[in-house]
Amino acid sequence: MLNDIQQKLQESLSLHQSGHTDGAIEICKNILTQSPAEPNTLQLLGAFMKAKGDFKAAEKFLRASLKENARQPHVYNNLGNLYYELDNLQEAIESYKKATNLKEDYADAWFNWAIALEKQEKPDEGMAHVKKALKYNPKQAKYHNLLGLFYKHKKDYSGAIKAFETAIKIQPNYLKAIHNLGTAYRENEQYEDAKNCFNFVLNNKPDQVETWEALGSLHQNTEDFDRSIVAYHKLLALEPQNLKIHRVLNNMMWETGRHDGFLNSYVFAIQSHPESQSLVAAYADELAISGAQDQAIEVVEEAIKRQGSHPELFHRLAQLRLKSGDLEKARHLMEKTLEIVTDNDEYYTDFAELLLEEGDYDYALEQIALAEKINPDFQKAWSIRGDCWRLKGDERYHWLCDYENLVQPMEIKVPDGFANLDDFNQALAQELTKLHITDVNPRDQTLIGGTQTIGDLYLNHSPVIQKLRIAVLDAAQRYINALPDDETHPHLRRKTDMIRFSGAWSVRLKSNGFHVNHYHSKGWISGPYYVKLPKEVNESTADGEKPGWVNFGASCYGPEMSKKPERIIKPQAGLQVFFPSYMWHGTNAFQSEDIRMTAPCDIVPL
Repeated sequence: MLNDIQQKLQESLSLHQSGHTDGAIEICKNILTQSPAEPNTLQLLGAFMKAKGDFKAAEKFLRASLKENARQPHVYNNLGNLYYELDNLQEAIESYKKATNLKEDYADAWFNWAIALEKQEKPDEGMAHVKKALKYNPKQAKYHNLLGLFYKHKKDYSGAIKAFETAIKIQPNYLKAIHNLGTAYRENEQYEDAKNCFNFVLNNKPDQVETWEALGSLHQNTEDFDRSIVAYHKLLALEPQNLKIHRVLNNMMWETGRHDGFLNSYVFAIQSHPESQSLVAAYADELAISGAQDQAIEVVEEAIKRQGSHPELFHRLAQLRLKSGDLEKARHLMEKTLEIVTDNDEYYTDFAELLLEEGDYDYALEQIALAEKINPDFQKAWSIRGDCWRLKGDERYHWLCDYENLVQPMEIKVPDGFANLDDFNQALAQELTKLHITDVNPRDQTLIGGTQTIGDLYLNHSPVIQKLRIAVLDAAQRYINALPDDETHPHLRRKTDMIRFSGAWSVRLKSNGFHVNHYHSKGWISGPYYVKLPKEVNESTADGEKPGWVNFGASCYGPEMSKKPERIIKPQAGLQVFFPSYMWHGTNAFQSEDIRMTAPCDIVPL
């Protein structure tokens, strides 16, 4: 009987491996009619059900197998993998733990446990577990690859490079490890080695999207813009609907003066995917930002004719109509949008913005209340609410926008290795200058007459920039600690010691440059660090024109006489100013032969 079951199980396994999983399942079910508690059959049936995508049945059969025989480490490992795919990481970890308790040298279970810890963003624990896997099986390339990723996460690029190189030595054509080695070389500023890795991957696997992106980014950061454009076009040929790369590519083309073919990537993508509302909406946005408002409207209207009613297209057309001053058509389109979609905080907030423009403050506040139910921390919604309260004369505006207490200039502490902030700022300005590689201001940002760095500044591992990151983080924690407690206030109720940067960049303004008044829609705390200022700013006084000063509270809504700053702060090198992300802020223009350089950031709770 036992031999017969084993023979049948082997037959079912062979069927599954040859692609005939239904036949394999049928054999297992036949066995269970005779031996309903046979654990090997139950666990194999669980594996087959998982392969078919029936995760509920897979869990049932794996657990039934363990009920009959709890000493099956491989079944616990398979159950852990099932839970991992279901994104139930805690149950996955519990299963891997049971597998390794039963079999201490079960290297694959230690490895899978490490992967789950990586997804939980626990790199230290994950590294310890993958090292356990390597202890029991040091010749497994994928273990060394994962170890390299943990080293890279800890910014130990030398350790990462060594681990990836070991993985490749074990498995010479391990393309994933070669790609990862390229990213580690890039972070370690070994740019030629990085290019060689990426090119090797692409020569062997030309459809590797993440490697085309890495190569495009590398060429962009090393100012080889023509090769960067080629790499991004290769990526978009594989993924025409990758909106992130469309934006990166076209922004780079614009900012580096390569205007031939500007926005053509959207045109080609829409030709191959005319049904994509997201592509049409993004293309229309880009046209509008570039000043082609009428063409943007035409593009969306043509898409609506082709595709019929679609909320994303109605919403985009409403925004375009609003910007062109056609409030009546914009309102009609927003109402049609919200008839179709009732769970989108952005749509409600944009409708509120339109109503604010019309002066219908009470109805605008009703829309903001609906947006708040969906996303209570959406900063744009709080900014619009503040404007409604201000224009209604509601005292809650002063509670929400307490410019004296919630806006705080703070001097950072002198970073280690520097005698004073002047020395630090001089070194920082030199590093940031290297990163300002474009010629004109970005089309989609608030600065006029200057340039902005590409990517997340604090991901740059320059020692000076990392010292700034640490100093600003320390200042942010001091700012947060000094805030009062108020569970009813949208800024104060988020107080926490656990914070992270959600974005950081540098801005370099030239003579007559300034920031238009704006807010940061998806942050919590925002603010600039002042690196370098012209003497015209340094020598200015409060009773003068305040060139280059930062102002707060000057909204773009309401009567012209109401669009005045409520607080103005004179910048000083070494000063970091923090404020709620929803607050309106901007800068005054200045005239000088020198530049005004800052390093702003956005901060959110973990």
